[in-house]
Amino acid sequence: MNELKIFDETRNTNIKSTVFTDGMVVNAGDLDTAMRYPIELWQTLINAYFGCGIVCGLEVHRDPNGSDKTCCVRIEPGIALDCHGNPLQLCDSEKIDLTPDPCASEPWPESVCIAIRRDTMPEAPRKDGDDCDDNGKTSCQYRRERELVRIKVFKPDELPKTLCALPETYSGSVKEEQSVCECLKTCHYWSCCGEAWVLLACVKIDLEECDVEVDDSRRKYIKPIECICKLDERLKYIEEYLEVSALNQKAVRNLAQSKTSELKGKTE
Repeated sequence: MNELKIFDETRNTNIKSTVFTDGMVVNAGDLDTAMRYPIELWQTLINAYFGCGIVCGLEVHRDPNGSDKTCCVRIEPGIALDCHGNPLQLCDSEKIDLTPDPCASEPWPESVCIAIRRDTMPEAPRKDGDDCDDNGKTSCQYRRERELVRIKVFKPDELPKTLCALPETYSGSVKEEQSVCECLKTCHYWSCCGEAWVLLACVKIDLEECDVEVDDSRRKYIKPIECICKLDERLKYIEEYLEVSALNQKAVRNLAQSKTSELKGKTE
């Protein structure tokens, strides 16, 4: 008897592993794939549940340095997740000077945006045998790679397409957002092709007074924080609605009592 097959297909995923056998010749690619396999499993789960965005800290604020006006901002230490599931850790506060450069080849922008992403740097080189290259220098290979974070200031029209941030048209209205349950079940929609940037804040620069105003309205936090904060917004909205409703009901009762008293006075 033939088995009924309505649909039975396989599809590729982004996860690969290495299968070792006795006597096989193992190269660096095999070892790298084997090492990355558990990392990719973990990153897939992290990416699905948390999405991308700020975990804690990384606030951007004016850095007056004793003056009422300043063109400097400071980024506080903190942690974020990019859309690949990589952690971005800023260990110390970072000061950024946005003072207009009089020697700049083009007009200084009136607003900029600050973003952060993961970077790496090779370190701890070792000599690769006794071979020499064309310049007579011994060739080297690197054993280790250090995790870094890169902070960059963009002009608003030059922000990368892979930026993790709230959309510009985000209204913040609790009535237009998903429920908390739907929010937690939704996969993020950011493209993870290429460099994965996370937006920290945008800054408006007063070129005449040399002062700045920080706008963090497009900062995106990881999905659980976003969803829970939306719940807080909804509760606040409900409380405000109930307060207004209670005031309206009280006003209606007072008006009804007043009209009733007027009618009684006329009939008497």
